Parts: sequence; C-alpha cells; structure tokens
Amino acid sequence: MEIFVAFKKMDSLGRVVIPRDMRQYFDILPNDYVKIIPTENGILLTSSKCEIEKEKGSAI
Repeated sequence: MEIFVAFKKMDSLGRVVIPRDMRQYFDILPNDYVKIIPTENGILLTSSKCEIEKEKGSAI
C-alpha cells in the first residue's frame, strides 16, 4: 500500500477535497458515497461502495 499524507484547508461550507491520487488509489468516483466515522484520534473516511451495494440489494 502506498503512503499518502495531505494537508487540506476546509472551505467556508465545511468541505475538504480528497486529493486525486487518493481518490484514484481507493477507486472513489464522482457521486460515490464516503463513510465518515468519528474516532478517538480524529475522523476516518472510508469508501462505502460495498456497503451501499449490499443495502440496495437487501432493500429490494
């Protein structure tokens, strides 16, 4: 796994851009959902593609 470190400034609406190389590495595409998890050490962002597909399948 590659190591990524990025420092980004939050805009006035509370948005932070995930750098392109990270989005590409983790296969995060426009309009994808990202899971935001608060932890004791900060905030964890994770791609939620698998979870969303499971939920869509079970809702049918």
